[in-house]
Amino acid sequence: MSRLAARVSPEIVAGILSVAVIALLVGVRVPSAPAPQPGASETPGPSVAPSPSDGLSAAVRSALETVVLINGRLADAGHELEGELARADPRAPEIAVVLPRIVAQTTAIGQQVTVLVADPRTASLGADLVTAYGTLADLIRTALRESVQNQAAYTQAGKTSVALIHKLEPLTARAEAILRGSLQTRPPTASPSVSQAPSGSGAGSPEPSSASNPPSVAPSAAEGGLIVNAGFEAGPEPWVLRVIPEAAAQLTIDKADPGTGTASARVDITTGTEARSGISLVQTAVPIRAGQSYIVRMMVRAADARDLRIRLSATNGDTYVARVLPVTTTWTTVSFTFDALVDDPAAELGIDLGRSDATVWIDGVALSPTG
Repeated sequence: MSRLAARVSPEIVAGILSVAVIALLVGVRVPSAPAPQPGASETPGPSVAPSPSDGLSAAVRSALETVVLINGRLADAGHELEGELARADPRAPEIAVVLPRIVAQTTAIGQQVTVLVADPRTASLGADLVTAYGTLADLIRTALRESVQNQAAYTQAGKTSVALIHKLEPLTARAEAILRGSLQTRPPTASPSVSQAPSGSGAGSPEPSSASNPPSVAPSAAEGGLIVNAGFEAGPEPWVLRVIPEAAAQLTIDKADPGTGTASARVDITTGTEARSGISLVQTAVPIRAGQSYIVRMMVRAADARDLRIRLSATNGDTYVARVLPVTTTWTTVSFTFDALVDDPAAELGIDLGRSDATVWIDGVALSPTG
């Protein structure tokens, strides 16, 4: 043993240790070279962040998409105003229904526009939108201070609002162009909600409303969705017929010829009114959520051809959406969709029956979220 120790000199031991250390260093360094370990000199790959030509954050992209959506709704409101203004005698009360919706839309988008202003890539567009929305809202608020009897003021406000809404078209095009450039450079995995939503194939699809409400297809007339006693089978409650003092009308549950089920609501009008909401069948405490799309659907007929208005309003009277729809003498299903811009746990669904004395039958009223 002592002889072996004598033959192993310190120099040999040092040499062996040096070889071992080099081998360990090589063994650690070689496999680490190709591995995509993030370091100070590396940037994340395109699968986790947009490429330099994209440069849009999720918040900015969402804000641009909201601008396109809201501007589309404003364009729809502009078309409604144009239809009324095309009449020989534009009606101030009808213009007054549309104008608050425009203000609500321009106000609801304020936070998204702020996001655009804060980002250098969209700051110019954001600033132009601030000016456009602000001018439009200020004009309408000024007009709404006038009495609805001031026909000239409301007619002029309607005309100016239409002109300002048309000026939003190039701003919408700019937002769409930025989004198109973003989509061309983004990886397909960056927007799964767009590619997966139409398929509806997975039970695990994140659709919280579809678990407790009707599916995205239009509900049948017998399904009320968020509406209680949709077919009037349980009597009139919780429906209420509101009638202004100048008018006279009565609500009756009629089982003679229902549109669906065994009963319908019949509203007999003995004294009419020029105010659409002067005679109105309403249900309150209807919950809606901001960002959710809804479909309104009902069956209706009348003693004589006429029209009615369906609206969703806040308890303070602000109108979220309103549609004037034709009614014939046979049972017909009418419907429309809209996007809610605010959260309201106690909205009011109103079926306005002014402007005609013709008796109306209503059945199968439904308000349900879509996909």
